Amino acid sequence: MIRLLPLLILLPACKRPPEAPAELDDLSRYLYRSWGAEDEAEREVGFSNLIAFLETIDMEDNLQDRAWELTPVNEDDLWDIEWPTEQDPAATLGVAVARQSVYPPLDHATLQIEEDQLPAEPSANEYVRTFDVDPTCFLDETCNPLFSVNQVQRQNLLISVDFTLYKDFRWVETDNGPALFARSYVDQVWEGNSGGSSIVQSYSCDIWLPDGNGTTWRYQTLWSESEVGGASDSMTIATLKASIDNILETGDEAIEELFYPAR
Repeated sequence: MIRLLPLLILLPACKRPPEAPAELDDLSRYLYRSWGAEDEAEREVGFSNLIAFLETIDMEDNLQDRAWELTPVNEDDLWDIEWPTEQDPAATLGVAVARQSVYPPLDHATLQIEEDQLPAEPSANEYVRTFDVDPTCFLDETCNPLFSVNQVQRQNLLISVDFTLYKDFRWVETDNGPALFARSYVDQVWEGNSGGSSIVQSYSCDIWLPDGNGTTWRYQTLWSESEVGGASDSMTIATLKASIDNILETGDEAIEELFYPAR
């Protein structure tokens, strides 16, 4: 008599679906390290949790009600990028800002593939973005992901510095449609133009999430370490939140001016 093996032995092992944190601080770091993951499901579950969080936020509130302080990144979060490994990621200060945009993610993607990024970067004196392919292929997802190198001269209340920024883009599927997902970083310390200031570390996520109403939830995170001439951590964090919110607002203004000037 032939004995049948138990069904569990005959069936291939089922792959356990990925899980993402629900709490915003851990979720933000999860999203950064998921950018380069081979399994698309890792990003999708992270975005699902982010949507669930942003649904609870009143985007009309003042900045302090839609901006948060984050704990530093760690080496595991930086697993697939080049970063200044002589530095300690635990020394970074983390912030996150959410904001409503009246434009869909595709308009934002069209803005992001412009060579001249100055219209969308209010604290920059120079911002030139280059790609190794024709970036228009990204708009219909025939190339995904998309990688860019950016030559930036940044100037704000804290720092004036010229540096090279790497920024990578990809599309992520959500229940509301494709979301735009960008990750950026510097791979070395960049000395400032005066006063002993410098960018020591910088790691950022930009996310454009369709909200189901034809408009977009913006969510941007930044973990950075800078030498800024004695500014306190609290002052630096407040300045970063305000600067990010200004960038998010300016993005909508740039889309209006460049793509809908007749309105």
